[in-house]
Amino acid sequence: MARTKTPTITRTARARRTPKESNDLVVLWTARAIVYTDTFRYFLHDDGDDRSPLDVIGLAHLRDDGVTPTRAKREIRDRLVALEKSEITREGVLFRNVETMGRLLSLTRAEQEVLAFAIVLDIQKSLQACFERLEGLSLRKLHELLGQVLGLPETEVRDALKRSAPLASTGLVRVATDVRRTWDDPFEVMDGLENILLTEYETPEGILTNFFRQSPAAKLTLEDFPHASQDVGILVKFLQGAIEKQVPGVNVLLHGLPGTGKTELARAIAAHLKGQLYEVNVESDDGSAISGTGRFAAYQLCQRMLGRRAQTVVLFDEIEDVFPDRWYPFFGRQKRSGEDKGWTNRLLEGNAVPTMWLSNEIGQIDSAFLRRFDFIFELRTPPLAVRRRILEKQLGPLPARPAWTQRMAHDERLTPAHIERAVRVARLAGMEKAEEVEATLTRVLQNSLAVQSPERPAAPVTPEVYDLRFLNASDDLGKLVETLERRAREQGPLHGSICLYGPPGTGKTAFAHHLAERVQRPLLVKRASDILGPFVGQTEANLAAMFRQARDEGAVLLLDEADSFFQNRRGASQNWEVTQVNELLVQMESFEGLFVCSTNLFEHLDEASLRRFTLKIKFDPLRPEQRMALFERTLSALGQVLPTDAVASTRAALDQLSTLTPGDFATVRRQALLLETTVDARALLVALERECRNKPNAQRSRLGFNQA
Repeated sequence: MARTKTPTITRTARARRTPKESNDLVVLWTARAIVYTDTFRYFLHDDGDDRSPLDVIGLAHLRDDGVTPTRAKREIRDRLVALEKSEITREGVLFRNVETMGRLLSLTRAEQEVLAFAIVLDIQKSLQACFERLEGLSLRKLHELLGQVLGLPETEVRDALKRSAPLASTGLVRVATDVRRTWDDPFEVMDGLENILLTEYETPEGILTNFFRQSPAAKLTLEDFPHASQDVGILVKFLQGAIEKQVPGVNVLLHGLPGTGKTELARAIAAHLKGQLYEVNVESDDGSAISGTGRFAAYQLCQRMLGRRAQTVVLFDEIEDVFPDRWYPFFGRQKRSGEDKGWTNRLLEGNAVPTMWLSNEIGQIDSAFLRRFDFIFELRTPPLAVRRRILEKQLGPLPARPAWTQRMAHDERLTPAHIERAVRVARLAGMEKAEEVEATLTRVLQNSLAVQSPERPAAPVTPEVYDLRFLNASDDLGKLVETLERRAREQGPLHGSICLYGPPGTGKTAFAHHLAERVQRPLLVKRASDILGPFVGQTEANLAAMFRQARDEGAVLLLDEADSFFQNRRGASQNWEVTQVNELLVQMESFEGLFVCSTNLFEHLDEASLRRFTLKIKFDPLRPEQRMALFERTLSALGQVLPTDAVASTRAALDQLSTLTPGDFATVRRQALLLETTVDARALLVALERECRNKPNAQRSRLGFNQA
């Protein structure tokens, strides 16, 4: 099949290919146009360019000097009479394709004639010349002239050009908005329609692929979207009922971040329904993008052509082209969804075939349009378990170790699209060994994700030296963990809120990681930088989304550095500060999961907010016996042993470090590993002393090391 330009609605450029000017019907139309527009005088004695309609009707000699207007008029009329009596044939690709479009769209004879004439007029310079000198004539006069040229009753032409008629409503041909001012081009023809109708197709239905095409087979099934099972279950039943009962005006809006699998989900739904899914084209065959108006026109054609087919669903992807964003530097994004709301609303209410509309963003869509959608739901980034499952499924025969798959799946930014493209790179690169596959996929995924957002740790990891015995907490953490672990095993409710507070390094965040591991739940970590937004209401929306994500993933939710959200409301100077705290409290109370927040500034927190927590656990620096035990354990991990004769002096020195925390030991150990230095007992103690001395309000007295 020939490659053609897919349409957009604009005032069209002139096509390069034209039907033969000797075509009987084109000759007849030209003769009628000369007579009924009464413009023949302009073509007498001209300079002989090939635009003259006199050449087309076989009266080129009338351009010679000495031919009077009276003679010319008589010969032109005689020629028209002869043409009217002759047998007119409809030859050529254009008329065959117009007939095909007429059959597919159920066009009347008048509508087919107007369509063919509009194309010929748009590309035939000789015919254009008959109209371009007409100015200031009414729309009724246009209908009258077209009826005369086409040999049709004026009423049929008027009906064919109504806005509600197929030609205009599908965007194929419309009366130009400035037709009252100039008639040089009285129609707006879908851009590219000339090439489409002047192209040969292997089958009559081949012409449809310029506007829409049957969707590829689904690569996934509904089982691959367990995180959306509740919404998908409702949607499948709704669409099945609408299809069986042939209910018009059925529209579903599916939105979510790019790459979350919206298109694949739509295909999976159609496959589950055992129906045919047709997708409105996003780009032309040559890869160029189609404008929003062009895709809207293609959608209308699709609806009209598929309206009588059973078990059919339409997919309109990337609707940002139809409902575009508009950005103002000083005021941010403003809503803009088209100039004719009534027309768009009617379009959403009258479609014969159920349609699934897909969008990455819906904030720019006017609420008047959103109300017309029967079902709206957001497909969010798959949770940890689903991300891991998709990774394993996409990898197929490619070798990768379970530990690598688990670590990569922890990245919340990972979407099915990222995974599919990365696996494609590894396969085409011919990777065979697990190490090569993992290194390649890691690199490809990191590069892709870095463009989307700053890099984050792939997975939360509890420090190796982490041990509940080295936490100085106000509550029995061992009993708490055992209780929650038992509930998890028995599939009981894990519902509650825990506030962990205390100085930095005391193990608050690490405890949340440990708790999630023990109850075998993923840990969703959020910080203020992930949630705070610059626009009014954005932070509140992000807070709600945070709890929703934790619920969908079945995760333990950790809000780290929570002081930003629990500040005392009595000191709030802005209304939005209060609304943020209120939103967090509302979400926290309705959350049916385990919510943990950590803060270093407990004394600044709002008292009323603190009362909402089930548990408030204080983490203090290490007790003396803990300091000594953790000192010996760290020294052992570094390959050293505390000399027996140094035990007493070391214990005495550690007793002076009242602000020492597990985090200090972890910091010193990382320093040793980074610098690849040997750390003995004395060096470890000096390093810990330095960490304590660098803390705010640290005691400034020199803490020495005494040899035993």
